[in-house]
Amino acid sequence: MQRQLSYQKKLLIEQQLHQSAQRQYKTYTDAVGTFGKSIHDLMHLLSNLRKTETDEAQVAAIDGIGDTLLCWDSFVETGNAVLNTVLTERNLHLASKGIAFTVQADGRDAGFLEDADLFLLCDALLTRAQEVELSCDPSRRSISFRAGKRLNLYLLEVSYTRPKENDKEDEFPPDLVLTAAKYRGVCSGENHETYRTDRVAIPVPEGK
Repeated sequence: MQRQLSYQKKLLIEQQLHQSAQRQYKTYTDAVGTFGKSIHDLMHLLSNLRKTETDEAQVAAIDGIGDTLLCWDSFVETGNAVLNTVLTERNLHLASKGIAFTVQADGRDAGFLEDADLFLLCDALLTRAQEVELSCDPSRRSISFRAGKRLNLYLLEVSYTRPKENDKEDEFPPDLVLTAAKYRGVCSGENHETYRTDRVAIPVPEGK
């Protein structure tokens, strides 16, 4: 009886996490879509203005605004819609915080993961790294995200600056651990001299 209650409680927690991730993923998708359309519309407007403007100073100003918009036109393409959304949103957010962000991700083999679960895994890893980076010297703030299949595992990895010893470094958020475990995956971390790498490794089902 006790085991059954424990199992039911676990299922309830998983459902709540899944529903929460679905809502947040939709929010991210809507925000990225709206932002992308706004950038596209502004670029179109600037292009038309440049065609009609003859004053050199004004042309230079228009070009400067265009260059700034191009910096924000940072949409990430990975071959997976969920990764595209979460990484694009995070790219824009980290830029506003002065945190350098690099991505090397192949999402084509991540299709076996439910959208909400993949979103939660990536978002939790990146949020954890961001919180650490904001405590670092601004000149050293940097996050690197990698994703892809290696042998029979799908790996999600985040490397970030490690400012000081932290006895809670190996304590991963419960939602991250629980979601990884849903796919028989595990969370692990490696400390290096100046940076740390957090990793989620999930077995890829046969035939996927």
